Amino acid sequence: MSEFADIEIAIVGLIQGIEDGGSPVFASVQGVAAADRKSRLEVATRLRKPVALVVLDGRERLVGSEGVLGDPR
Repeated sequence: MSEFADIEIAIVGLIQGIEDGGSPVFASVQGVAAADRKSRLEVATRLRKPVALVVLDGRERLVGSEGVLGDPR
């Protein structure tokens, strides 16, 4: 796994652990490699709300895919 992927997975895990009153703040937390805003919004619309997307610039994308890391809740 790349260094960017390791960092992204760690950030996703931290965000998933954020709670308010004992309940998760975000219903979905996911890392995405989508290069443009429109693609990221398309990913967000498929996930349960509220959603947090983690995007790191410089991460390599898989050709022809979103290269999604991290499991949505």
